[in-house]
Amino acid sequence: MQGIEINHLEHRYGRKAALCDVNLRIPPGLYGLLGRNGAGKTTLMRILATLLPCTGGRVTVNGVPLAEAARVRAMVGYLPQDFAAWPRLTVRETLGYFGTLSGMGARDLQKRVPAVLAALHLQAQAGTKVRALSGGMLRRLGVAQAVLHDPPVLIVDEPTAGLDPEERVRLRALLAALAAQGRTVLFSTHIAADIEAVCTGLAVLDAGRVRYAGTVAGLKARTGAKTLEQAYLACVRGGDA
Repeated sequence: MQGIEINHLEHRYGRKAALCDVNLRIPPGLYGLLGRNGAGKTTLMRILATLLPCTGGRVTVNGVPLAEAARVRAMVGYLPQDFAAWPRLTVRETLGYFGTLSGMGARDLQKRVPAVLAALHLQAQAGTKVRALSGGMLRRLGVAQAVLHDPPVLIVDEPTAGLDPEERVRLRALLAALAAQGRTVLFSTHIAADIEAVCTGLAVLDAGRVRYAGTVAGLKARTGAKTLEQAYLACVRGGDA
């Protein structure tokens, strides 16, 4: 199966269970992961990006198990919630730096950097230092470094947090466009409206457990809610939807 398949995933921090028997099938397209802060979203994403080991269960990314970390990393682009870059580097230099770290050669970088700058609408900021970027531009730079090696899977953690409404809309549209190119894009947020605007499929994560997995329309139908935010609240308050 193309995409991400998660079976009976567990993770603990000492005695605390961060993820409990998580089972998900995330197909190609834009898929939302909705949950409040502390629900386990970041832990799950760090595991999928091979940055954190799982305590138990099995996960495959495009059919490749997480144990084959090098192969998985070659297929995955990751934007962490706390993305940061050297403030004195320019946007172009930052992409070159991240591309070199990921093993890209000079010839590939020469082709990909201009293409990614164009796709992310950052051409005008190519020579701008990171410290001079707005919050929205910094998020777009984060997405740019994640897709620089043209991965089929993109994992983005709370990319719209703290952005103004216009930048949120712009970033949501960007993620939808990347998914439309055939990628699997997993989009984590605590803002229900962001998922409702661009995602068809979603999972609700609460206290480390999947409370719902399916379509946005399906969750609203089960709870009788008119908006995804209302449906989400009914789901987490009532347990499994």
